[in-house]
Amino acid sequence: MRSRTLVSIALSAATLGFAALGFAAVACGQRESAPQASSATFSPAPTATSVPANRLALTPEGLIPKRFGERARVANPDGSALFDFSITKIKVNPKCRPTGRRTAGRYVIVLDLTVRTHSPQNPVDLSGIGALLNWGSFQTRGAGDVTHTVDASSCADITALPIAYAANSKYTGQVEIAAVDKSGSLFLMGGTRSASSSLGWMWTF
Repeated sequence: MRSRTLVSIALSAATLGFAALGFAAVACGQRESAPQASSATFSPAPTATSVPANRLALTPEGLIPKRFGERARVANPDGSALFDFSITKIKVNPKCRPTGRRTAGRYVIVLDLTVRTHSPQNPVDLSGIGALLNWGSFQTRGAGDVTHTVDASSCADITALPIAYAANSKYTGQVEIAAVDKSGSLFLMGGTRSASSSLGWMWTF
């Protein structure tokens, strides 16, 4: 049975708050540099304009729409930056390593991520990064408009993200998932929805 940390993302006039971990996500439209596109690879779209959180439009599912390469900022309770992350590239059905295995009936999806940490008010807050940026937090939705959970995958030769994070550091790594959908919407789920909260983020691939 998968273990999944629920992180509440409360929408306010200035931030989207992660109440369960004591920090907040803010709207951010800057773009990270990304590798050049290859086959079955979706590279960043042009830089999006930053949207104030009090005007931030969520998707009907209660998610924050993002583009590949666009940063998402997570803040401390006082509004100062805790960490930024972005999905810089997505590959669908990459070549498996010699000892890798594909999951029957699933597409292998590899996500390249960049994470930049800042100064936490409480060092334990950085432990929430690994809980959020892991395969079990993702879902997909394809042409049938049905949302699917994903499985862990061990096909591709990837460089995994670390488990522990230090302050004021930069990390790059990959997350590999096995998904029912080869295109559509990618969801990174952060918590439970209420009238003033968001579930997480969404990318189109």
